[in-house]
Amino acid sequence: MNRLASFDFITQQKLYRVTSSAICQEPVRSAQAKSFIREALAPNESGAVQDKIVCGIIPFNPQEAAYLLAAPKPQAQDPAHLAGKGSFFSPDDAEPQSSEPPRLVADSSFNRAEESHYLSAVESAISILDQGELHKIVLGRHQRYRVAGNQLLQGLDLAHALHQANPLADTFCLRTSDHQQWVGASPEVIADVRDQHFYTHPLAGSRNKQTCTNIKEAQQVLLNSLKDLHEHSFVVEHIRQRLQNLPGLRLDTICPPEVTETDSMYHLGTPISAQVPSDYTPLQLALQIHPTPAVGGTPPAIALPHIARLERSTRHYFAGLVGWMDGAGQGRWSLILRSAHISGSDIDLWAGAGIVQGSEPALELAETEAKMQTILSACQQVLSPTVALTSSCP
Repeated sequence: MNRLASFDFITQQKLYRVTSSAICQEPVRSAQAKSFIREALAPNESGAVQDKIVCGIIPFNPQEAAYLLAAPKPQAQDPAHLAGKGSFFSPDDAEPQSSEPPRLVADSSFNRAEESHYLSAVESAISILDQGELHKIVLGRHQRYRVAGNQLLQGLDLAHALHQANPLADTFCLRTSDHQQWVGASPEVIADVRDQHFYTHPLAGSRNKQTCTNIKEAQQVLLNSLKDLHEHSFVVEHIRQRLQNLPGLRLDTICPPEVTETDSMYHLGTPISAQVPSDYTPLQLALQIHPTPAVGGTPPAIALPHIARLERSTRHYFAGLVGWMDGAGQGRWSLILRSAHISGSDIDLWAGAGIVQGSEPALELAETEAKMQTILSACQQVLSPTVALTSSCP
């Protein structure tokens, strides 16, 4: 009997829910994945576009397996319908073994080792930057927690809490056929395509809300920071060059950056749009510019090998892509940024920071900490808004 997977995606204030046994777990550029997408979105016998979609998540490293579903195109729902839907678990899922109230417990030994390694990695990255060949590198950081007590953390409940905290983010929950859950909220659209109009909104250069307490202060700081403007310019230039290489694409005028607000951060952001031929799919356009310097570095050919060497943990789907597309050329793919992997009572989460000349290791660590608060706060909201985060024994 085929096992089902589910994909819930909240975007632009609409919820889309998919359940399917048509699953592809192959690298997104592989012949198998291309065939899966082509067959799922192929026109019917009369040549008419079928009302189907391909959706799912793609890892940061495109050589690793994506997790894609093919299904009939779902109807848009009110995101409020996601509340209380965490009972998707079937009877063979793991059950909590305690009668105590739930609490989120940090794996202190693992997290301390990650923190120490991250500080050293940033120092190493700065030394590499000083040599002049590398201009920017993004380093990710991994933390591990578990839920103790009488309740498991359900991905759909976490997605609902993330949406409540930041309604403008693209929020998702993917539940695999073997009951792994990937959940996140992305403030950054990589490729949104509607009626041959392409839109992307890269973010780079950030301050947390402890540093800047309101958006006016953030605008004053970020729009006058040479370091942050320099970091942001790498992303915009990368996207401009990559899009200009596509035949038939007409890039619109790119305006100066503005400040974008999320639940825990302020970012420099630049909306970029273009008119694209109908033979480009949203996923092709996303992969044309991904990974941008916002999650990788510049030049990419130099940055990516250093990321693999300097980061202690594998990114998996962190800094990859999440989204959907149909056979009519419409679709939307966003970065997997504020994200978590839930396996039974275990929770892993990731965040990253862009390193350029002038970066300070302690400040970059603090930036990743602030970004992780998006997931941690949502976890607390689901488990119990009154329960404090605790640490496990070393």
